[in-house]
Amino acid sequence: MPTALAFGQDSLSVSASAPTVSVAPRNAGRSFLRLPGLEYSFELKARCTGGRRPAAVSLSVADSRKSLTREELRDGGRATVNLKIPPAQIAPLPVADFCVIETEGGETAINPSNAQLAISSALSAQGSLLCEGENEQAMTYVSKALDVLLTCETPPLESEGGMEGNLSENP
Repeated sequence: MPTALAFGQDSLSVSASAPTVSVAPRNAGRSFLRLPGLEYSFELKARCTGGRRPAAVSLSVADSRKSLTREELRDGGRATVNLKIPPAQIAPLPVADFCVIETEGGETAINPSNAQLAISSALSAQGSLLCEGENEQAMTYVSKALDVLLTCETPPLESEGGMEGNLSENP
């Protein structure tokens, strides 16, 4: 998992898994792809210096948020957070020539070399860490680009190994 790290005395390390989305075959050309809801699993590590301790961590993606208290930051400031992002909070992605239907000699097929596509920075996570000491507080911010992996659905096969029916682009 790639990580994002804040620079300075205090630090908040954020790493995230990339969810996989299955995409139905589409017609060739550039189009916008609407993603379903996505779920990310985050590993957080908060570190405070100067006698301060982690008091709270906040993580947000689009309009989805999760806050953790001092008690929830176990193992010296470590935590695992799962965050679900609803489809309405995700902008359509411009995708060109991925998972396209190819027709050759009356046969319809999907190019197997075009079966997966990694989209980097599909979304962005923002994190904040509040460190508290006896007489002071300090806030640290970090941002993390979130990836998503697209995989092309395999069309159903007939019993003899051919393709079943005609594929058409979803409206």
